[in-house]
Amino acid sequence: YILTDGYYNPAVYYSVDLYGFAKRASGTPEAVYDRVKNEDGSYPLPDNKYVTAFCGLAQSFGEVVLSEENGSYYAYKPETTVEVDGVTYSLKIDLGGIGKGWCADRAYEIMDDYFYEYGYFNFASSSMALKKYAKNDNATYTLSARDPRGIAGESFFSIPVKDVCLSTSGDYEQYYEVDSVRYCHIIDPTTGSPIRTGVSSVTVIGGSAAEDDALTTALSAMDKDKAVEFINSHLSDKTVVMLISADNGSGEIITNAPDKIKITCQGYKLGNTVQNGKIILN
Repeated sequence: YILTDGYYNPAVYYSVDLYGFAKRASGTPEAVYDRVKNEDGSYPLPDNKYVTAFCGLAQSFGEVVLSEENGSYYAYKPETTVEVDGVTYSLKIDLGGIGKGWCADRAYEIMDDYFYEYGYFNFASSSMALKKYAKNDNATYTLSARDPRGIAGESFFSIPVKDVCLSTSGDYEQYYEVDSVRYCHIIDPTTGSPIRTGVSSVTVIGGSAAEDDALTTALSAMDKDKAVEFINSHLSDKTVVMLISADNGSGEIITNAPDKIKITCQGYKLGNTVQNGKIILN
């Protein structure tokens, strides 16, 4: 949260739920802000009073206090609340932007503990823990990322990988459209609404998959210039591939590793060069 200047903010739970993307436990009562789905599966857009209130509530995440006592761990949330139409809401968190990555890290540790040199774990196609591949001389897997605007099964880039963890976020798995506008599950914490940055896919490779998971969420919420500045400042030890999609079906790939990746979609072009390890936009 601090590293990304709040662009990774797990306190956007109510915003995620407001737009219909939260996974509610069985038996959870309906919320007063729930809306009936349209015939096409989309939702009517929520009232702005909820968007504004929940966005403001999420800004108190920095006041969460973590502590340890006698081997037990605690998280204390602030007393901050918001009230909408007589209903009071206190802070809730959504760890969907980091949970699968955390699982990938644990799987990698288990493979190390049992001396597995080969194989991989795949968590919902968005976080992975990879060892070596046994069926070629260089022991690498060929990782392909799905084209967010293409036909199912098509990819927009590939890269050889081994002995690494990674995570991907995008606007193409969980979304609906209202008046030809896409609303996805990734929330921009500065607006309390689904991202409108043009970023449709981000993959981060290297280090902790949990950190990568949070970083891909944060980068999706940043605009292109801010994301490039962040990558150049903080992610020189990781491989980052980001796709900016346009409404006309074209796309621009931004990456700090252009020599490692292979662009596999003719409609997309490389949008930068790299000089002295830094991304330079074209």
